[in-house]
Amino acid sequence: MQASDAATRRLRAISILETLSFIVLLAMMISNNEAGVSIAGAIHGLLFLGYAVLVLVDREHFGWSWAFAALAILTGPLGAIFVLEKLRRPRPS
Repeated sequence: MQASDAATRRLRAISILETLSFIVLLAMMISNNEAGVSIAGAIHGLLFLGYAVLVLVDREHFGWSWAFAALAILTGPLGAIFVLEKLRRPRPS
């Protein structure tokens, strides 16, 4: 496994988990489950921080601009979907 493969896999995994945790958090909020919101919120927060760190750490490796990295982080779960789409496309050599 090459380093780029590892970077792609870890960023893909954290992007998916971050988005799913947000969906769970929304479900807990809609159902007025305060305990669920506390637990899902904490998990989502940690996953988001991990996602943000990986976007910043791997930005240069993937050839992404600072503007794209900022967009990917500031838009939260939607940004994770942008990242997943970017990772799906082959990079120019």
